[in-house]
Amino acid sequence: MYFFQLSFATTATTVVSGALAERCNFKAYVVFSVVHIVIYCIPAHWILHPDGWLKRLGALDIGGAGIVHMLGGLTGLVGCVVVGPRTGRFDGGRQRNFTHMDSPTNALLGLFMLWWGWLGFNCGSSYGVAGGKWKLAAKAAVTTINSSVAGGTVAFILSYWLKKGIFDISYIINGVLGALVAITSLCAVVTPGEGLVVGAVGSAVTLASQELLPLLGVDDPVGAVSVHGVAGAWSLLAVGLFTTADPTEEGIVTKSGVFNGGNWDLMTSQVLYLVTISVWTVVVTLVLLKPIDLLIGVRSDITFEIFGADLIEHNVRGRFDEETKCLFDESDRFIGQLSAAGSANRRRECEQLYLKLLKSNEESRFRKSELQTGEPVAKTADKSWREFSFSCCTLKQKQEFNLSAAAAAAAGVRASARNKVSPILADTPMGS
Repeated sequence: MYFFQLSFATTATTVVSGALAERCNFKAYVVFSVVHIVIYCIPAHWILHPDGWLKRLGALDIGGAGIVHMLGGLTGLVGCVVVGPRTGRFDGGRQRNFTHMDSPTNALLGLFMLWWGWLGFNCGSSYGVAGGKWKLAAKAAVTTINSSVAGGTVAFILSYWLKKGIFDISYIINGVLGALVAITSLCAVVTPGEGLVVGAVGSAVTLASQELLPLLGVDDPVGAVSVHGVAGAWSLLAVGLFTTADPTEEGIVTKSGVFNGGNWDLMTSQVLYLVTISVWTVVVTLVLLKPIDLLIGVRSDITFEIFGADLIEHNVRGRFDEETKCLFDESDRFIGQLSAAGSANRRRECEQLYLKLLKSNEESRFRKSELQTGEPVAKTADKSWREFSFSCCTLKQKQEFNLSAAAAAAAGVRASARNKVSPILADTPMGS
């Protein structure tokens, strides 16, 4: 049980890392990860312990959608606001393309790892297997799979529609994960069909919020706020709608949701749970994060942001993206200069250079996109022109052939007529 609950606590903490990726001070994040246990443990007692006040009010959260996912997502949201967006992300009011993946293959591999681990997460949270409880664990497995399949299907459809025929990898990944989060709090107390509905809605709200947050100036590189925060909130509300009192003799879940013959008591408890966790998370995160920001600084140096924490913090060199690879030939000297005392001017110069590189790269990508879009159009136009030219030539040849045949026929008729008329004219006196 200790190890299982430890996995809950660490998951809530690691959710934050995705939201702060690429511009968070590594040392500050390590310190925050330690103190984050305070943010998690107290509300976890409220909902998981038999004597917790939310538990006694009837709030339900089987797999931790509220205390793990929504809490982690809200913490990440506060962190995004405190740390700020990546350099150039919203430069000049424009949303630059910062969403391309370095390795979609690794991202998909991570999705399948999480997908498999989620089964253990949800089944292990369904009160055990003694007596008739195994039925709840079995149902949790089925609804978890169903929810994720529905979420992935919705993600495919939305990606194809919104991305104009493109099956975007990030959409598919976050759609599946959002559906998994959505089913977490009620995995053992809904039917497989209801699991499909919960997952489909969870995927939709995840992807919708993923598009909305950048418009609000929130830079969430991996969509952690949407996947965990928004889908987690939907999961808590879904409990009040779809829950069915469990059929086991233990009667662990005694209330049903609004759609299954219950009254609004369960929904009221879930809304109270959602609001309480939200207020607690936002306030305590600010209280803990602000001192860390003042003492250490949660925002990484521009040097770290340009060259990456892999190189600066860990001296790991690998494949570098196209925005910065031109700088790495002299990176050691450049980093040394930036790290030296009195290098404020150089840092500003570096930041300006980075912004120019981003702008240049964005323009080149735009031109590349135009070329990629225009190439099939040009090929189609060229093919149409060739077909049109061929048709014109063929038609012209046919017309010339017909005209020649008609002219020859007319000449023959005239000659025949002349041959017949000439003797008559010759025998006729001129004056008659």
